[in-house]
Amino acid sequence: MAVNPKQHLQKLDDIRGLAAVYVIIYHLLQPFKSLPPGVKLLFSFGQEAVILFFLLSGFVIYTASCRYPKLTYKNYFIKRFRRIYFPFIIALLLSVLVFAFNGTLQHEFSFQNLISNIFMLQDIDIVKDGVWVNPFLKNYPLWSLSYEWWFYLLFFWLHNQKGFYTYKYKLYVIFLFSAFEGYARTLLVTSYLNFNMPIAVDNSNSRQPASSLPP
Repeated sequence: MAVNPKQHLQKLDDIRGLAAVYVIIYHLLQPFKSLPPGVKLLFSFGQEAVILFFLLSGFVIYTASCRYPKLTYKNYFIKRFRRIYFPFIIALLLSVLVFAFNGTLQHEFSFQNLISNIFMLQDIDIVKDGVWVNPFLKNYPLWSLSYEWWFYLLFFWLHNQKGFYTYKYKLYVIFLFSAFEGYARTLLVTSYLNFNMPIAVDNSNSRQPASSLPP
């Protein structure tokens, strides 16, 4: 089915918004260990919601760019900067306030880490190798902004390359690679969480007490 680039895809924006709200609820519920099983299951797909948000963002940013064919890189950059960096700076300030209130800011603060986060170089090193810096003051949800920021910058350059969209197989490769990377990230995070959950041990089959198992 052909898609009109000038059509405002409100439904996709709505789904993307719901995915973002779902991720917020997912993180808010993490500290609570005694949730009802139904609630815990309902809000256990935070990583999948992030992947859905990324995929929809790619489609939405393409259609939005097609609506403004004369959009310059400067104006595009300003729009993306406002959308990402304003809430990002607020998140950094809130992180500072929380750690200051807890009295641990001086111990946890790193100027090098702050600068690296401002340049959107953060990721989570417990999930993958080769990470340069962790999110500022352990505000781990900030990892996704670095991916979103660099994706937006790369997209506009690719979008304006002559003949880029004639090679459809390139788009298929990019889509499959992105989907695989997101799925691999989900598996890694899930494996890490499962490994760190309490493990019930059947003492009839093992003499090793549960307290001596790896955390």
